[in-house]
Amino acid sequence: MFRFLLILPVALCVLSCSLITNRPVKKDLQARFDDFPLSGVPLQAPAQIRWNDYQIPFIKAETDRDCAFLLGMVHAHLRLGQMTILREAANYRLAEHAGPPAVKIEQTLRTMQITDAADSIYAILPPETRTWLSDFVTGVNWYQRQMKVLPLEMRLLNIKPSDWTVTDILKIGRVISADVNWMHWFGLTAMQDSPDWKDYWSLLGTFGGGRISSGKKGPGQLEKLFHDFGKSGSNAFALSRTKTAMQSAIMASDPHLGLQLPNLWLIACYQCPSYHVLGLMFPGIPMVMLGRNEDIAWSGTNMRAASSDLFELTPEQVSRLTTQKQRIKVRWWRDKTVEIRTSELGPVLSDAPYLNKSGKTFAMRWAGHRASDEMTALLRVNRATNWDDFTSAFATYAVSGQNFLYADRDGHIGLVPAVKIPVRSYKKPPELILSPLPENRWQGFLDSSTLPHIFDPPEGYIASANNNPVETDTPLGFFFSSDDRISRLKQVLEERKDLSFADVRFLQTDTYVHSSHKAAGLFAQKIRQYLSARDYPSAEQTRLLDILQNWNGRYDTREKAPVIYQLLLYYFAKDRLSQKWDKEIVNRLLGSDMLSEIMLAELDNDDAQVKESLWRAFHKTVLKQKDYANWGEMHHLGLNHMLGGIPVIGKRYRYGAFPVGGTTNSLMKTAHQVSDKKSLATYGANARFVSILNDDTQNYFVLMGGQDGLLGGALLSDQVPLWTVGEYIRIPFQWEDIAQEFPRLMQFTP
Repeated sequence: MFRFLLILPVALCVLSCSLITNRPVKKDLQARFDDFPLSGVPLQAPAQIRWNDYQIPFIKAETDRDCAFLLGMVHAHLRLGQMTILREAANYRLAEHAGPPAVKIEQTLRTMQITDAADSIYAILPPETRTWLSDFVTGVNWYQRQMKVLPLEMRLLNIKPSDWTVTDILKIGRVISADVNWMHWFGLTAMQDSPDWKDYWSLLGTFGGGRISSGKKGPGQLEKLFHDFGKSGSNAFALSRTKTAMQSAIMASDPHLGLQLPNLWLIACYQCPSYHVLGLMFPGIPMVMLGRNEDIAWSGTNMRAASSDLFELTPEQVSRLTTQKQRIKVRWWRDKTVEIRTSELGPVLSDAPYLNKSGKTFAMRWAGHRASDEMTALLRVNRATNWDDFTSAFATYAVSGQNFLYADRDGHIGLVPAVKIPVRSYKKPPELILSPLPENRWQGFLDSSTLPHIFDPPEGYIASANNNPVETDTPLGFFFSSDDRISRLKQVLEERKDLSFADVRFLQTDTYVHSSHKAAGLFAQKIRQYLSARDYPSAEQTRLLDILQNWNGRYDTREKAPVIYQLLLYYFAKDRLSQKWDKEIVNRLLGSDMLSEIMLAELDNDDAQVKESLWRAFHKTVLKQKDYANWGEMHHLGLNHMLGGIPVIGKRYRYGAFPVGGTTNSLMKTAHQVSDKKSLATYGANARFVSILNDDTQNYFVLMGGQDGLLGGALLSDQVPLWTVGEYIRIPFQWEDIAQEFPRLMQFTP
């Protein structure tokens, strides 16, 4: 530590000098178009790209090769800096650019061996997939070589330009396919020495695993990496033609990822002999993940699938470990050599710096350590024309488990659980780290061909919000989300007949939370009873209780009631939980998306201790609520670039915060830690997508941010005003309509 403190001033000096010489260059829309090279592009045939004023492209090419190549150029043009940082993480090169603070994170990633299957995945790719990926990276590389100035992220982090490979794409694919259970492990493995551990583990079976704990810099950063970049959340619903006013199927989706700049999605449309698709793409991944083609639309939500387990190793298994030494290059410091050990079950996870506190030697077994082909599956989805094509596309899909929703031009809807899930003999794991007993071992796998599908249900809709999608003998997961979002979706979809685009928009911006609404009413009732038995309430106390009791359950920015409820919930929960659990468990439960349900169970108890906790919480709330006139003053969304988290220099890349509605469990998800301080939403609905299948012009998108990843670019955050008020960008699907509405044309000749 002392040596690091000596080198820190030097490192900061180097970064400061770099900041002075590498400042963001402000560029307007025309300047950004001028950056795109038009001459000498090595194509096979003439091609075109049309852009609208939000820098959304429509690529039209005569060959698949040219289309993939131009798609690579587009991704590099819009997001090369973002893509490169993710590539460096996927190749275990964080410390080489970020220095000593990243060493433990990189060592943990290496220990988990997350991307080590990339070469074996490449070996099983069919020729058409390999060719598409290869042409895409060729386009990325060609564009990178034409750039006169590299992205600021690369210059600040001293990342030298190097050619992309197909393996890089496959590694990024594995990073964003992380198992959501990993986010809990970093905290839970350190808690097993607690005397309350067994009771807490039992509680998790009822109330879920909680979100990321606050205040833990190292593990928290690693949890956040998987949380923000992994496909870990989302709402989605599909409406059949019998359920809509326009007699058309509708697909709606709002994926949940980290709320940061640049956005983790980009919007694109492209047309060539094999593909005509429009939708949301992950930067660096050359296929539409959520979107539509001429015949169908699709979206997905994370299944919260349990594709991993931790197994304690026997002495005999430890004796058979294989060991590999790896060198971690460290910027501003000496390199570090680490030993990566592998067991017959998988990597020895207890060797990771953030996971070695249990005293046990344990390994991680993950379905993603085996070769599987999600790239081909998604490309086949992009080409699918009907339900049979769609369901069969997922034959090679394994991680991360997703609920893929389907809708088509004929008005049909469906859902496919896309996953490769281990067959287990239990409904809930008996322990976090399983003993090496035969009954705990995996007994094969289930996949999309053996799991039940949903097609044209009689209710006319399918909704998904990280809940358990289908009932199976083998559990798909253990820690699903709170039922608030899925219940709200079903409630509104059941109540409203002849659903319209306006109804879809309402749902994607809805801030109502049932569990909060119910708990708030019970809080008010219990406090009134307590005050009437103890003393006459003051006028201020009565006013606040009236606001709380009359609350409509919506977390709108101008509402005062959510402030009162959040403060009451926080003070009451902290008081009650602290009487039962140690500090670490309390912190995790305060981060649970089921905190309101947990406290509802507490409120059912009328003993004296609960009443005293309630009185103390209300007394603190009466005093603290004066700090916030409404929810918008208490709850904000920050416009922070991904470099904003760097110590000292990061503040230059934080562009302020604005009041935002919603909360952790609302459909318009803006997740945050429950506390009595101003909250900052860091995770949630970072994009929205709606498609009306019988009208090619009715496709709607918006990003919480913008298309452009250029620091200093005018389109880094230009869609934020639209996102905030629930507006969309309408994007036609046919070239003839695009020609009328996308005014900027680029023409390429071989």
